[in-house]
Amino acid sequence: MVYRLFRAMSTRNSSILLRAFKTYVRPLVEYGTTIFNPHKSGVIAKLETVQNSFTRKLMTRVLGFLYDGIPRSDVRNRNLGLRPLAYRRRMFDLIMFYKILHGHVGLRSNKLFGLRASNTRGGSLKVVIPRAKSNVRHYFFVNRAGSVFQKLSKKQPIPSQLSLFKRMLVRNL
Repeated sequence: MVYRLFRAMSTRNSSILLRAFKTYVRPLVEYGTTIFNPHKSGVIAKLETVQNSFTRKLMTRVLGFLYDGIPRSDVRNRNLGLRPLAYRRRMFDLIMFYKILHGHVGLRSNKLFGLRASNTRGGSLKVVIPRAKSNVRHYFFVNRAGSVFQKLSKKQPIPSQLSLFKRMLVRNL
């Protein structure tokens, strides 16, 4: 898909190509991230190669074929303002967890995790995640996102509005 994008567009303007990548390619890679979120480093690396190959191809288009002048993938992504796809998957997981917790989606939270009343600094409700008894369940969405959500709630109270929660995620992840 990345190479088709470059074949279809003859521009050397990096902002146009970056916008096209964010519009056409990245949604395909990030589709259904709450369901498919790999935990094995090899699969994560293969998913990251989509973004890394785009940024490498973008640099060769803009700078020419000076392969020695192309920086490493993490430097390219940082310079172009792209977060790693694993970071974005974690954000999507936490946003979906928040939506389930606050009833913004059609899933009932009591089917996935428990809630316990609390009067501590972390907020009035504590999330109770059931213990995983199998490896498959250990990497399930609730265990994956719930543990990170609990760590976040220990650092500071979780906001009551989704937009404030998203801002908090950008600051704290």
